[in-house]
Amino acid sequence: MRPNLSKDISIESFKDFYWLKEELQTFCGENGISSTGSKIENSDRIETFLRSGEIKNPIRKTKINRMVEPQVHLSLDTFKKKIAPQFEYNQFTNDFFADPKNQGKSRAEAIEAWNKIKKLPGSNKY
Repeated sequence: MRPNLSKDISIESFKDFYWLKEELQTFCGENGISSTGSKIENSDRIETFLRSGEIKNPIRKTKINRMVEPQVHLSLDTFKKKIAPQFEYNQFTNDFFADPKNQGKSRAEAIEAWNKIKKLPGSNKY
């Protein structure tokens, strides 16, 4: 069973379970930690806090003017990109529907499978 996200949670338990960004932001707010930035940045700040009690400030990023990238030839492979870790749900549903065993299954069945997986410790990969 998934533990509550509190100051008393072990680092292992924190890292083993899936946390919504809103849960991470709430924890940060309750403990004086900045909740700005991405889900990964919030997770890193919480992990530091749980390990040492230190409150890490967010790193300010400066905007850089980017040059226009040259055009490339598009193919079907061009669109298959790795989904970033903070989008575990999206990756899971993509993998779920890519599995031939799940041909014809509904989105509700994918959500049900996700809800079972995210409550278990460890990886949330399909």
